[in-house]
Amino acid sequence: MFKLSFISKIIYSGMALVLVSAPMLFSQDKIGAWDGAFPTNSARAISMGVCSINLIDEESALNNPGALGVFHLTKLASFSFPNSTKLLPDIEDKFRFRSFTGSIRIPLISRTRNARHKIGFSLALAYSERTVQDELYAVSYEYPPIPVKFSYHTTFYTAAAAIDFSQFRIGGGYSYKVLNAENIFDGVLLEDSVEYYVHDIGFIVQWLPQGTDNETQTPSDKYQLRFAPSLAYVVSNIGHDYNRYNDKLKSLGVSLALAVNRSNFTLLTLNPMFQIDYVKNLSMKGSSDDNNENLRHWGIELGLFDILYGRIGNRDIDDEPEATNTWGFGVSLKGVIERFYSGSDVNQKWGAGFLRNLDFRYDYGRATPWTGLAISYMKLSVSI
Repeated sequence: MFKLSFISKIIYSGMALVLVSAPMLFSQDKIGAWDGAFPTNSARAISMGVCSINLIDEESALNNPGALGVFHLTKLASFSFPNSTKLLPDIEDKFRFRSFTGSIRIPLISRTRNARHKIGFSLALAYSERTVQDELYAVSYEYPPIPVKFSYHTTFYTAAAAIDFSQFRIGGGYSYKVLNAENIFDGVLLEDSVEYYVHDIGFIVQWLPQGTDNETQTPSDKYQLRFAPSLAYVVSNIGHDYNRYNDKLKSLGVSLALAVNRSNFTLLTLNPMFQIDYVKNLSMKGSSDDNNENLRHWGIELGLFDILYGRIGNRDIDDEPEATNTWGFGVSLKGVIERFYSGSDVNQKWGAGFLRNLDFRYDYGRATPWTGLAISYMKLSVSI
């Protein structure tokens, strides 16, 4: 009787999980379209149509380990604060997505390219976490409500390197990921709770035909147009036993960043991006039922004075009429600090070297899949 009762509870809890998760699943273009349900918690990437691998920022370790190396060519350390995103807003309060990352450049090995050093290089390390979790009650006519919890927790250990020479910045990186999938039914850890290990590799090449900012220290009253396109490639979730919970992804992205400068101040930036993901979706380990699909993303970021940013984007799937529309904005202190610590006497100001690299940023992103369920993402980050 006990075994039959326990089995019936499992069935009821499974039905409850399906019912609760259904709105989220139908809010996506296709199951698996968000990297097995949840690709990134970066508000900046979300607002740009989930174009993530060409972004060189504090959250690069979660999306492209190669971009992390390029980021730390000029940055010593960074941290993106933990935040919790409601995946079923106004429907299920405890169904949430949480992530954070911290990274640091190794100073004794790395150096910044400047008028003295014609070649710069960096070696950086990062630690990141990403968690999807929910708590609910399985309800049936035969039994009282039963608490059910599940959590998919991924830990990232990332190492990245980059070189800055001539007109190019080239970065490459590797992430070792550990996934812990736990399902707790009425206080009991179920047998399908597992731990998997997987790997990501990523590369990015950035072309700077006008050279780096550090090479042009002399202020000019003339308007200057700077052009910095990049090409990125990432292979995610490499591993034989990982496809039960996450899809294997091969992502290719291109960015065509433009900036208008005057007197070494950035007046306007425009950064259009395009990304395509080749998804190999296996529903269960050892399954022969491959469900491969291509995901196309595009996004545009418009910035004013390196302070205010507006973003829009779109994501769709091959042979599918539905699409996910995204938008968002960002606020950064980078432009404010640059204006205060600038000019010929900048090096005489206290803490100029430290403060010129300091940046606090707030980003907001909103994704509206074709069913109309809008999901809001927010992130606060700091770097020096």
